[in-house]
Amino acid sequence: MDDAESFDAVDAHFEAVSLGDVPDDTLGESAIHLSLSPAIVQLMFLGPPSPEDEQSDREFRKGLDGSSPETLKTFALLAVLLQAALLSFSLGAMLLGFRGQLLVGGALTVGGLVGFGVAAVIYRRWKRRNDP
Repeated sequence: MDDAESFDAVDAHFEAVSLGDVPDDTLGESAIHLSLSPAIVQLMFLGPPSPEDEQSDREFRKGLDGSSPETLKTFALLAVLLQAALLSFSLGAMLLGFRGQLLVGGALTVGGLVGFGVAAVIYRRWKRRNDP
């Protein structure tokens, strides 16, 4: 199915659905509930899939298959931990600097620094175990 056929299918789907004589102030029970398939939603918001997308998906799956579960778990843990540490540190620094909230801002800043430290320890342990 090419791009034109895909968008024609979306247009035909929406032409087939009508709300009829529904009052403007309320949709009430007479409204028709639209159920859109994931393919229709993808076409509406993302457009048709391109060959580059499919190639990227294959390369991503190949990369995931080539790594160990321990590496994937460590990566996911570090990604979440570093995001939380960055949020905590930056929010705490802003609360300290702009609002002068010593207790909450200081606790968030220190918590962010601790998060960065824990992430560094986790990475060093993983690196030590996996380096030849």
